[in-house]
Amino acid sequence: MDHKKLKEIAGLTANEIKDGDRIMLDASPVSAHLAHELKDKKNLTIITNSVEIVFGLQGKKGWTILLAGGALEKGVNALVGPQTDRVLSSLKADKTIISCEGIDIDAGLTEGYGYYAQNKRTMLLAAEERILAADSSRFEKTAFTEIGRLKDIDKIVTDKRPGKQWLGIFSELGIECIYPGGENVT
Repeated sequence: MDHKKLKEIAGLTANEIKDGDRIMLDASPVSAHLAHELKDKKNLTIITNSVEIVFGLQGKKGWTILLAGGALEKGVNALVGPQTDRVLSSLKADKTIISCEGIDIDAGLTEGYGYYAQNKRTMLLAAEERILAADSSRFEKTAFTEIGRLKDIDKIVTDKRPGKQWLGIFSELGIECIYPGGENVT
């Protein structure tokens, strides 16, 4: 995903975060950009498996930063696996923000790597509000492992207005759709 799309999605997602929120962030490029966009928020608790996000936020006054334990995945600076799930499942968040490789009507939300998918699934279960932040190129694509079903998310933030069919599905499932220049659609 290009830098402009990441920044746009991260900016729109940051608008959904309130001072004092407890937030789970996955180890995706969107979440890394989002962490930067949250710089003006106060008293946040950030729970993540991303080493990159933790290093980017170190020294943030008034924030609590928690890194979920696990095995360090080469090349992506993320902790993954069953240990990560144990930590994530023991915590509760106001909001979880994840991304994914594929969004499909039948297959749901999918990811290419099994541990990432499982860790994202655990994050979804731990939150009151579940937000999918994914660019439009992810629609109608399927990756290897299921994260969850469309009904498992409350909001989707994307870089452009989805097609009529997708908006209808989101409306039917009660999913709020947020995109640049658009009114939030439920």
